[in-house]
Amino acid sequence: MIVGVIVKTKHQLKAEQTIKKLKKAAYELFIEKGFSHTSIDDIVKKAGFTKGAFYIHFKSKEEIFTMIMNERMLIQQTDLRTIEPNSIEQHFDIRKIIEQKVEYMLKATESEHWTPMFLEFVANCHRLPQEQNNPTLLYEEWRKEVEKHLLNLKQKGLIDPVLPLDLLATTIIAIFDGFNIQSHIDHSINPKRQLDVILFLIGSRTKPSV
Repeated sequence: MIVGVIVKTKHQLKAEQTIKKLKKAAYELFIEKGFSHTSIDDIVKKAGFTKGAFYIHFKSKEEIFTMIMNERMLIQQTDLRTIEPNSIEQHFDIRKIIEQKVEYMLKATESEHWTPMFLEFVANCHRLPQEQNNPTLLYEEWRKEVEKHLLNLKQKGLIDPVLPLDLLATTIIAIFDGFNIQSHIDHSINPKRQLDVILFLIGSRTKPSV
């Protein structure tokens, strides 16, 4: 027996596969039909399970959506870290770094239709008191991650913000959400213009784009 190796039982492996298939089905349906128009019946039918199997692992449609969002966020966090230089000796172009991060997030939200879907999710949670904490938890995690990126840039001497980092992280997320929502409603709004605002707030001296 190898010390430190955890051997999973058949039951545990089966449960993991069930959860994985349910999340995959839910994710695809949320993108295809939207959050509000996707039911638990739709999810279990697509995944090939019963509603009983769903409720063994998830309390609600909101819970599985929150779990999916958290997992997508972890993937995005890993990808975003690859954009950032690792050492202070490397050549830095702060505008390019921030631009790449913003463009990556914009592509992720556009390709997966997250903006309208997330708005549906928040509105639905607002109507259900037992689910109101789900969006709060997601935003808490997002703020923490943005704050980590800002601290890393500040420690490397790349930014010199006036605002405290926690408030700055909240503001940047609000700007990102605001531009996304406006550009989704009004296609004349270019969401990439938020880059100039973010660069100004973080204390970058780069010139704004034309």
